Amino acid sequence: RRSSAGAKRVVPSKVSVEVRNGIGVTGVGADAARRRKAAGYRIGDVGNAGQFVYKETLVIHKGNEAAAKQVARELPVGRVVPSRGMYGFDATVLVVIGKDWVRQP
Repeated sequence: RRSSAGAKRVVPSKVSVEVRNGIGVTGVGADAARRRKAAGYRIGDVGNAGQFVYKETLVIHKGNEAAAKQVARELPVGRVVPSRGMYGFDATVLVVIGKDWVRQP
């Protein structure tokens, strides 16, 4: 886990998370969604990305960077990036699973 020293704490129940499988490995999207739900986040749509080409896991936001950073800190991997209109989602944060994802028991 990454350090959360000095980080602004976001209330998970106020953050919605959508998950996309960006690598085509069965179950990774559900795995990520299950982890976020267990941590108290509201889970939105879970499904596949348009392509299975993601080398790294992305945690994407449309302006709530604090929420995205917290979600990323709590996942095994994940780089926070702003959407800049390149990703369509309705949640606070979109997690796109990349090849760097490690499934945990």
